[in-house]
Amino acid sequence: MSDYAATAASIASEALSNILVVQAFGANRRLEMKFANALKSSEREGLKKATAVGIQSGVLYFIAYSANGLAFWQGSRRIADSVRNGTGGATVGSTFTVIFILIEATLLLSQVAPFLHLFVAAVASFEKLRGDINRQSLINGTDASGIRLTQAQGGFEFKNVSFTYPARPEVTVLNGIDLSIPPNKHTAIVGLSG
Repeated sequence: MSDYAATAASIASEALSNILVVQAFGANRRLEMKFANALKSSEREGLKKATAVGIQSGVLYFIAYSANGLAFWQGSRRIADSVRNGTGGATVGSTFTVIFILIEATLLLSQVAPFLHLFVAAVASFEKLRGDINRQSLINGTDASGIRLTQAQGGFEFKNVSFTYPARPEVTVLNGIDLSIPPNKHTAIVGLSG
């Protein structure tokens, strides 16, 4: 799967998984445009790939039929020369042996050809991976030196908080909420959307 198609699939998956949040914030148009842009990029990439596969198939068929035509032409010339001169060089059997070898080679090529794009994709993926492998990191994760932040001593406090979603301004979701979050504690706010 291409990066563009993966991006489009990710956008669709996240939007459908969080449909309540998308609806609440009125983000459906924005996500739809992001999805459409990702699909357009994926379509361009797909057209390039289809063109390459079409050219590859055309070249393979051209080679196969040209080889068969050449074998019949040269074989018939050699048979005609051997009959005309009485030398007994080329025979119908040897000519058809060459032709059948060419047909077998063509069949072998046609069975390998559909998998060539996988090989090309693997090489391209390795090139991306090689860039990540050879990249020099700007951060030394094993170095203990540097700035150490002190631990925060305060908490958070919200007083009289009210909230409405932009898509539904007539519905007040939070109305005068007071919330105190003490330091060094884990606090979670859980609702229908997450």
